[in-house]
Amino acid sequence: PYLKKRYPKCKFSLGNILLPKEMSSIRTFCERSLVGSAPSIICIDVNGNREISGVLECLKMVMNESWKRQPRMIIVKSRFLYWELKKMGNGDDGGGGGM
Repeated sequence: PYLKKRYPKCKFSLGNILLPKEMSSIRTFCERSLVGSAPSIICIDVNGNREISGVLECLKMVMNESWKRQPRMIIVKSRFLYWELKKMGNGDDGGGGGM
């Protein structure tokens, strides 16, 4: 209710993307809501401290879904993903704030 009130032009869908049937339902919702086009942004909240393998599985499910057009951006809320990416880099968070 709060998000719909604050962002009346946005469409929101909630589901467990690790379940293929729910991922397909989200894709169908997006395509119907946007008249045959894919969403421009998908936000994934992994809901707690999920291990990196689970986070990557969520990303894989979204990216491998048969969208008519791939989303232009996927936002993932995950501390484990942030920490893994930070370890892979030089340790600098790029000055963009972060967690």
